[in-house]
This record gives sequence, structure tokens and C-alpha cells, in this order.
Amino acid sequence: MTIELVDGKAGVAHISSEDKAIIHQAKFSKSDVVFDWGDAFKCTMGSANKATIGTGCASIQGLDWHITAAESVTISNGSQGMKRNDIICAHYHRDSKTGNELVELVVLKGTPNATAAADPTIPSGKILPGAVDAYMPLWRIPLDGITVGTPVRLFTPRWALWDSVPHCGLISTATDREGMVTADNPFRTTDGVFVLCQLCPNGMSDAAGKLFEAFFWDMTDSRLRFRIRRADNHEWVNDQQPVRVYWVAFKQQS
Repeated sequence: MTIELVDGKAGVAHISSEDKAIIHQAKFSKSDVVFDWGDAFKCTMGSANKATIGTGCASIQGLDWHITAAESVTISNGSQGMKRNDIICAHYHRDSKTGNELVELVVLKGTPNATAAADPTIPSGKILPGAVDAYMPLWRIPLDGITVGTPVRLFTPRWALWDSVPHCGLISTATDREGMVTADNPFRTTDGVFVLCQLCPNGMSDAAGKLFEAFFWDMTDSRLRFRIRRADNHEWVNDQQPVRVYWVAFKQQS
């Protein structure tokens, strides 16, 4: 039968990793995803040969996996006068005989080059069509001779779905001495946040014979700020001008 209630009771064990991969790809993405949880797989170099990956949660081609305590991987020694890039990956593997699956961290070693380092080739493998191996790149470790450089993140953590929902509001108050009005920043971050605004003249007192316009001015993790200008004389308004500003904020997803 080709129709299955995946999350329903069937009386026998029937939910497979393939079921969950299909559904997760349909709901979220066919791409690999790192979620903003835990340390978001933060990478630190304890020594020239040891990289530590912090806690985090991710999906590799629709299959969820996580790290609940820091894991370490070994970086091979560099060569004097040579440059090299290594890539730390999450490696999915399925045993072709038993069907058992796992994810572990591996290091793909680059080819040393005297002039410029290049990333090693990431093996391609599609899990749903039947590949037994797939790789999800996490960090690039650059080596210059025997010196290990700063790890380079190869992913952008994705916020929870609720955090990606646009937020909006109406500010109905008087401007401060700089002609500003503020609203709370619903995302509590400035990373990837975009804001639009629109002045609503209806209900504004002391507006007769004047034309106003609103501009999104700046933001911090805690607030959004909007500045009001007279459209007829192009001067910023001053203290205590009653205004009504509609705003909408949304966060870009990776």
C-alpha cells in the first residue's frame, strides 16, 4: 500500500527513517539545516590537532541528529611551507546489511598546496534514493604550514519556525526630542532582521496642514527605532509630535 499514516498507530513497528526524511524534507527543506539550539556546533581549537564541536541540533537531508555533549575530532599535522584546508563534516552512514544508521563527525583532509589551499571534495550521496553515505559540511579548518587558522563556519543556524514569523505593530505616541518613536524588537537580535514602516495620518493630532513621513532608523537587540520627518519642508520633527506608525519586522532564514 502506498498510503501510510506515518504518525498513526498500526499495531506493528512501521515508522522508518525514510518516512521521517520524506516528511521533514517536505515540511522544512531538502537541504541540510543547522538549527539555533545549544552551542550551534561551535568549533574551538584546543590545540593544533584537536577541534572541539559544541552541542547542537541539525537535519541531514531530512534526518534529524544532535550533539548533546561536546565532541572532539583530530586534525592531521600540517606541512612546513604548504597550505591546506580540512573540512569537518557530519557523516551519515547506513549499514547495507543490517540497515542500521548513524551520524558521526569526520574530518575530510585537503590536499597540501604551496600556493593556495582548496577545500577537499565533499562526497555526494542522496539518502532517499539509497546512498549509504552522505556528508554535511560544518567547519573549514585552514592550515598554513604547521599553523592552524581560525575555523570558518560553513552553515548559518536557522531559528525556530516561530521566530521566522513576521511581527507587526502600531506605535501611537509622541516623538522624543530627536523625532524618534520606538517599539520592542520581537526577535531579540539584529541578525538577519528586516523592518518596514508606514505612517498612518489618521488619528494624528496637530497634523493639520503638515505632511509627515516615517523612516526605519536603527535597531538593537531590544528595540526598533523610527524617525519622523516633515515631507513638506524635509525637516526632522522635534519633541512631542503625536504620530501613528505601522511597522512589520521579519527575519531572513538561511
